[in-house]
Amino acid sequence: MAISPEISAIVANALREDIGSGDVTSVPIIPADRQLRGVFLVKAPGIVAGLDVVAEVFCQVDAAITFIAMAADGDAVQTDVPFPAQRRPGLYGDPRPHPGRQ
Repeated sequence: MAISPEISAIVANALREDIGSGDVTSVPIIPADRQLRGVFLVKAPGIVAGLDVVAEVFCQVDAAITFIAMAADGDAVQTDVPFPAQRRPGLYGDPRPHPGRQ
């Protein structure tokens, strides 16, 4: 699903507010060439929603980040298991925020 210009602007503003001129914690301690992987852990039973917005956030942080959604909007998820169970959603790329880099 394509993100509307309005949602894209909201994401950009939120990232600008959150990251500002950079992440003062991760930039000095994580080497620039480090590649990390992350998963989402479900804290309460629910229904997946907003994956297109998640993808937009990662794209705006760094277009080189690979986000692999292993579930779809509307899927039910359970607590304390990586979502979805037995499959590993991925987030790969430079973990250090780079404001404005796309």
